[in-house]
Amino acid sequence: MSTAYSNADKSEVLEIVYPPPADPECVIQCCNTLSDDALAVVAEKLQGKHPNTYTLTKAMAEWVVAEQADDIPAAIVRPSIGMTVTPVAQNPRFNATNTNTHYCI
Repeated sequence: MSTAYSNADKSEVLEIVYPPPADPECVIQCCNTLSDDALAVVAEKLQGKHPNTYTLTKAMAEWVVAEQADDIPAAIVRPSIGMTVTPVAQNPRFNATNTNTHYCI
């Protein structure tokens, strides 16, 4: 489950998974090896147009899920804030039985 926040750096969001603002594997490696002070500097640079690191990591997480969609059943769902999962699941564009990634905004 994602949210509309995953693309907070964009003025218009299409039904695609955008390339991540940074390589998720590299970011994980930085988190595991850098000091807290160095990590704070890197996080500020990576944040770019994202309003916070939460939306940055949401964007990277969507990319990771999409990359793994051939190996795991996956759906990327971006409900608006306040919307529950039930209406999304009832949307005819959402096909949970197919193992490919599906997008529903």
